[in-house]
Amino acid sequence: MTTSLKFRVEAADEGVVVTLDGRTYMVRYCKNDNQAGLKLFHSRGDASARIHDIHFFARAWQLANTKVKRVGMGRADRRLPANQL
Repeated sequence: MTTSLKFRVEAADEGVVVTLDGRTYMVRYCKNDNQAGLKLFHSRGDASARIHDIHFFARAWQLANTKVKRVGMGRADRRLPANQL
């Protein structure tokens, strides 16, 4: 996997969106209804990117969960604060 790739993690409507800068790769996670953590909501690939799908989705999952934990929003009963992610 290429180490020079830049990922962006942003809040979006009670979820987290992870994109790869300069590419159309995108994955959106939303809060699980009755569980802590995130679930996949939507994704878009990019065949011309310098990263394989499985590597992108694995890194995106790590980044999204790290961001949610960092702001203390890992519990199912708490909303994601759009202004803190």
